[in-house]
Amino acid sequence: MKTPICLFFLAVLPCVAQTTNAPTLPAPVATTTNAPAPTASPRPSIGQKISVTLTDGTVKAGRIVKIDPEGVTILTDDGGAKVLFSEMTPEDQKSWGYDSAAEAGFHKAQQAQAQTEKAAMARYRQKLARDQREEDAEKEWEVRQKSKIDIEGKVFQRTQDGLLLTRYHMVSPGAYEPMQDYPLIFIAGIVGEFSKDEVIKVYVFPDGNYTYTTTMGLQNSIPKFTIATKTGEGYAGDYEVLVPAGPQPPPPPSRVVFPAPDSGGN
Repeated sequence: MKTPICLFFLAVLPCVAQTTNAPTLPAPVATTTNAPAPTASPRPSIGQKISVTLTDGTVKAGRIVKIDPEGVTILTDDGGAKVLFSEMTPEDQKSWGYDSAAEAGFHKAQQAQAQTEKAAMARYRQKLARDQREEDAEKEWEVRQKSKIDIEGKVFQRTQDGLLLTRYHMVSPGAYEPMQDYPLIFIAGIVGEFSKDEVIKVYVFPDGNYTYTTTMGLQNSIPKFTIATKTGEGYAGDYEVLVPAGPQPPPPPSRVVFPAPDSGGN
């Protein structure tokens, strides 16, 4: 019976030895890969063709000509159009880098520029209007110079805006008589100090009628003349004093009667 037991142990021993002396393999180590992360598509640039679907389903397609914080201006077969970032889908807004704060600043800058351009245009139009008025005044001055006349008269009254003059005409050197037709006239634009009853000569052109209120409260219209200067403001050279105020010798009679010749033969 001993022999079989020994043979059993001899048969089992190599199996145990192989099991206990087997080398231990290291545990698998997790490895990481350095594969690059996916990146977003680059933002389109000037000159590229794009096709964008808006939130309302409209498709805008064309070649980019301008990009600003508000949107993209494209050139289409029909002309041109601007695709606003605010009308794009959220995904497209993100891909274009839409920034609402930048858009608000862009709008503010545009409004300020528009106001500046509007003010500049207003100044330009004012200059054009001023130049046109000056040109018209120069033409009117040339026309009026052709109708310029000199008028002699006696100072009747100085007003705030001119001079009332009684028209006189010279009957002999240094002697003047009032005219019968429209004896009272108004001279506008004349400057200087005048004394009542001075006889002066003024250089003027006809300028319509002058309406004034009499001491009795009645409206009266008389011929109006304006000093013949470009500005109409007048200066001392526009008139000359012919007869100063004060007592003057009586004017000669308008008609001289000679005695009839003696027919008595003496």
